[in-house]
Amino acid sequence: MFREGDLMPITESEILLNVSSDKLKEILANLEFVGISLGIVDDVTIIDDKKAVWHLKSQQARITRTKTVEAKLLQVSPREVVWEAKGGNLIIRGECSISDADNKSRLKIKLEFNLKGPLGAIFRPMISMTINSRLENFMNNLKEEIGEISEHRKTDAC
Repeated sequence: MFREGDLMPITESEILLNVSSDKLKEILANLEFVGISLGIVDDVTIIDDKKAVWHLKSQQARITRTKTVEAKLLQVSPREVVWEAKGGNLIIRGECSISDADNKSRLKIKLEFNLKGPLGAIFRPMISMTINSRLENFMNNLKEEIGEISEHRKTDAC
């Protein structure tokens, strides 16, 4: 959810996957997969392997008054993938931490949404209520992409 004083709605989750950490990193660094999996992106234009333009679905575009955001990979390492999408009034950020656990990969993911300007104050409560569904949608698409899951648990929502 949203804690008073926070600048933006944030949610976190953790999942244990039957996939190598290298394969998981490859999926998480795919900006087309990430954008579509959030459930608010209608189409993706790939600029290069570290940059893409996400075309928002019409409902999100109307609410945020933002039609597109530029998504960039900020960090890609064996144990971390960080991306950020900015445009108009909207900033979306994802931080993924990968570790090994009993021949599986453990993913900790943090998702943040920020709606800037006067719209932010109006829509922040709504975003804080829907951000968990954005992360759940992402996790379900990740499960589908990988094929097999051992455990998924919600760790925190703020």
